[in-house]
Order: sequence, then structure tokens, then C-alpha cells
Amino acid sequence: MRSTPCVQWPTDQVLVDSQASQCSSGVACTLLYHGYTMPKRKSHRDEYSYASADEPKHNTSRNVAPVTGVAPRSLAMLCAAIGAAIYLNTGTHGWTLDDFSAVVGNKDALADTPIQAVFMHDFWGQNITLDSSHKSYRPITTLTFRANFAMHGMNPHAFHQTNVALYSVCCFVVVIVIFSKNFATHDSVPRQNCVSFGAVAASLWWTVHPIHTEAVASVVGRAEILSATLCFVALAFFERIQRTGPTQSVYNVVNCVGFFVSILAGTLCKEIGITMCVVAVAPNVCTVMRRLVTGTTRLHEEGSPTKSIQSDIHSIFGSACLALAYLAARRVAFGSDTPKGRFEDNPLRFVDTKTKVLTALYLQTINLKLLLYPDVQSSDYSFDAIPLLRETTDARWWTLTVPFYIVATCIAAVAVHRACYRADNTLVVALSWVVFPILPTSHLVDVGLVLAERTLFLPSVGVALLLKYAVDQICTAVAVVAPPSTAVPNQSGARIQDRPRTQNRSDAPIHTLTLPVALQGVVLAAVLGLTMQGATMTVARNEVWANNTALWESAYAAYPRSVKAMYAHASNVRNGTEAQLIMHDLLDIYPFHCYALASLQRYLLMDYYLDVEQAMAYAERATSSCYYGAGKKYLDTAMRDLEKVLETMTASSDDAKRQQGKRLLAKAMELRKKN
Repeated sequence: MRSTPCVQWPTDQVLVDSQASQCSSGVACTLLYHGYTMPKRKSHRDEYSYASADEPKHNTSRNVAPVTGVAPRSLAMLCAAIGAAIYLNTGTHGWTLDDFSAVVGNKDALADTPIQAVFMHDFWGQNITLDSSHKSYRPITTLTFRANFAMHGMNPHAFHQTNVALYSVCCFVVVIVIFSKNFATHDSVPRQNCVSFGAVAASLWWTVHPIHTEAVASVVGRAEILSATLCFVALAFFERIQRTGPTQSVYNVVNCVGFFVSILAGTLCKEIGITMCVVAVAPNVCTVMRRLVTGTTRLHEEGSPTKSIQSDIHSIFGSACLALAYLAARRVAFGSDTPKGRFEDNPLRFVDTKTKVLTALYLQTINLKLLLYPDVQSSDYSFDAIPLLRETTDARWWTLTVPFYIVATCIAAVAVHRACYRADNTLVVALSWVVFPILPTSHLVDVGLVLAERTLFLPSVGVALLLKYAVDQICTAVAVVAPPSTAVPNQSGARIQDRPRTQNRSDAPIHTLTLPVALQGVVLAAVLGLTMQGATMTVARNEVWANNTALWESAYAAYPRSVKAMYAHASNVRNGTEAQLIMHDLLDIYPFHCYALASLQRYLLMDYYLDVEQAMAYAERATSSCYYGAGKKYLDTAMRDLEKVLETMTASSDDAKRQQGKRLLAKAMELRKKN
């Protein structure tokens, strides 16, 4: 009998091997149309991406949203261009905040030390084994500073322009690896090689998110960009590991090495990179849970190249071993991971357990607000920018914290249920992106800060994935079945033969769901509006990072009770009387602020011995407060000024003033010895 070509409908449930494009009877076409298939060999990519024959059957076509006509690479290039464009105005900025410690004052970054010293010192150029070290180990980031210095010297413009270029690359990579794919199942883009409306919305929203400003506009924020980019590359390798069959062991080894090296390199850019070991295996965890709940141990029927539950367990175990090995090696090499710090930097390290727990839980609501709509941003969240939450009677506990965790628990429950019973891992994966990268700074362990916007760089990926999921679900719900004339081409360029019209949209193949033109316009207009708003906020926020003066004034306007912002604002005030008033207000909030005490001491001395006794009192309080770092250096300068004044007093012709000067000078010298 003469062979008849077999029509292959692009259904989500039925995947036909390319070798089965010819069948011996037209009867197979009829069976295929009604949902039956001939025995076939499935690829490992299909095994990992689609539900098991033993698992409950669900119509997954509703989970595949209508797509745009935009290719993944085109969207990635667009986002890279937008990412560079919105940060162009940072290219002429100067040094700000931590740039002075990590770059300007860091001999490792300025090539004043041997290159091997970079691997023995922390991010700030100090021996990392010392108790006074901050314990931040980021040698690859420091090496990029060293390369910048070798090529351009101490020109801050070159450092900022490098940050912009790196962010552009990061935008390209995240779109290709994350947003243009269904990472929840390690599945690629739809077969016509076009991204969904949700992918476009998520990619553009993430690119222009104002929360990234600190990472890009601050030179030291390069650690976030480098770490994130390398983590995205690591996930690309991990995806290949999941798709590679057992007969391709050489490729598996290459991909495993690539994953290991990328994760390690990302972690050596910033420690947050190690959390990708958990994020990467989130789909595997979902698969294991689903099989345990449904009682299945294999993904496909007998006779096919099966992928057993052990394969997922091996992936989870391998990633866990990598993370634990890094933490153990860090502990052995560096000793204690607890950095030194001051109360004003992070008061949660010095308060009682109840206050610490309540405040740490409340801070996550601030993080969520910054991720969703950062209308108020600051470079500083130190004491007392966000007042400590000491009791459950605090209004913030019942109006914000408790509702937040109730809603979060409900979302997590829905995510787990969909992963176990609907074979939909998307929500679990998105939540893992939000939760795990933020855990290291959530005060489960002692850290050197209360809250920082740069730490939300990676969690913003999770929020973008949630946005993508929401948009795709909405588009799928309002989609209609396309007429035969709208059949789309496949990857090879050939048009897919149209399936007869059906009244049941749930039975439609994935290529026949489309949005009406009017709804496409509404969706694209909303995405464009969201993008324009984010870009406008980002460009405006960039100007704040031009210099320290503008930055601290912005921080003081956002959080006027922040003691560090108050001190910086007082230092910028030219009127000495007004500055002293601000200093006194600061001391009312925090009586042991070293810089404020030393500054008031100097203000008193500059006014022709206005009150030397009071200046000495400030000096005593400052000596007991300044116990490390720049504070001690600043106090030392103030004490020298005090000694000069007292020496002048001891030479006075006034006997009473001379005796007072001698007494206070002896006391000042004793304080300097303590300092």
C-alpha cells in the first residue's frame, strides 16, 4: 500500500518524533486527531518537561499562553539596549559611599599589592582572618576593579561605564536563560520560537526596575551584577544537564563542570551566588514531591528511556553538597563569619531576641514594597530609619506584618498544591527566586546592615517571574482559537498544517491560541506604560547617585530619623549653629553616636573655648563609643584638636585657666591612650 503523509498536530500532550513523520496508513492521522498516538520514542527533553503517563492527566494546553511575534534573542537585545540607555547618565558620576573604602582606599583594587593578596583579603582590602574583617570575600569583583585601574587609572567615569556595560550584558543573559523559557520545567520557548506576552512584560519590567539603581550606579554594586550574570549562566548549564540523556555522558560532564565553575565564580563575585544551588533544583524538588504524592517513581511508560526519581534526587543532592562544601570551606578558611559592626549600622545584632525576631519579620514587608513599587528609596536604612518593632502591640505588626505572612502562606500553599497535583512548578520556582537569595540578609545570621536595596537584585527576578505567570494566565484565559489562516510557522520555517476549527478551546493545540488584535493592543500598551514608568523612576534615581552630598540629602529626605543620614545632613549644613542643633537631635535618638560626639566637641572648640568642659565630656563619650575603623581615626583627629586647645590654655597668663588646661590635658592624653 502506498504510504500517506501523516499530519502532525502540534498538541501539548502529543509529541511525535521526527522519524514518525511518515506513517503506513492514513488511519494514524485519524487516531492522532482524536488524541491517540502510535508507540514512539521520547527524547529526554520531553521526559523532563512533560507529565508522566502514570501521573494524573491534566490538560496543560491552558498553561501555554499565546505568544507574540518576538524572538527570544530580539527581546534580549532590546532589553540590553534599554538597560544601557537608562543608566547612561551614571557614566559621569563620581565616587560615592562604599566606593571610597572598596576602591579608592583599597590597595588591592589599585594594584599596590601582589595579585595573590586579592585572594587573602576581604572586599575592603583587609586580612580576612582578622576579627575586624567584614568577612566579605569577593576576589573576582576586586580583580575587575584592578583591571579598570590598570586601563583607566582612578577615573571614576570608567568604573561607572563598565558597570553600565555589565548590566547590559546581564539583561541579555537573564532574558535568554530565564524569562524567554519555562524554567519551571526546564522547557524551552514554544516551538514557533516566539516569547509570550508575559515574557515581554517580565523582561522589560525587570530591566527598568528602579531597585537596580544602587547596583549599577554605585561602583561597588558591580558585585551584584557580576554574581547575578554568572548565576544565570550556571542555570543555563544546569538546564542542559537536565536535558542530556544517559548516552551523552561527555556532554553531562562538560555541563556539570560549567555549572560548578559558574556557581563558584558567581559566589566569588558576591556570596549571594551560592543560593543558586537551591534555586536551580526547585523544579527537581517539585518533581520529587509530585511523584511521592501520586505514588509514581518513573516519569514515562516502560520501553522508553525513562528518567527515574533517583535522577532528581541526585541533582538535589549534588547541589546541596556544593553549597555545604562552600560554607564549610569558608568557615575553615576564614574562621567566624560574623562581621564586626556598630549599633547604628545594624541594631538588630545588639537587641533582645524578641525585638530582633519581630523587626526582622517586619523588614520583609519593606523588601516586598521595594520590589513591587519603590516610590521611596534610600541609600541608608541604618538606625533609626526604620524604628525597631519591640512589641506585638505595635500597629505595624497587625496591619502589615501579620497580613503579609498570611497572604504569603496562602500563596506558598497554592504553589505547592499546583506543583504536586497540577504538574505546574512555575509558582514554586518564582517564590524560590524571591525567598532564597534574600535569606542571607534576613537576619537569620548576623549581618552588617539592616536593609539594602542592592540585596534585592536577584529576588527581583522572582517577582518578574510572578508577573510573567500572571500575564500569561490572563492572556490564556481571554485567548481565542485562531482561524486556519493564522497558522504559524515552525522553527524550520515551514507552515504547520492547520487543524480543523474546534469549539472547545481547551482541546486546541498550543499554536492555535491567540489574542484578538484589540486585546493585544491593550496588553502591549500596559507593558509599555509599565516600562516607561520604571525607566523614568530609574533615570531620576540615577541623579541622586551623582555624589555623596546629593545621596545623603536624598536619604535624609526619605528617612529623617536615620542617624547616619542626620549626621551627613548636618555635615553638609554650612551654618554651624544649625548643624549643632541637628547633632543634638541625633544624640536624642542615639546618645552614643561617635561622629556626632566628636563633631560637637570640635564645634565647641572652634568657638574660642565656648565650653571646654563640655567638649571634654563629649570627648569621653566619643572615646567609649568609637571602637574600630574610621570612627577611631575621626576621634583621634578630634582629640588632637582638643589637645592643641588645652596646650594653649596651659600657657595662658590666667592662673585658673592654666590649671584647668593642665587638668584637662592630662585627662585628654589618658583618653587618647585608651583610644
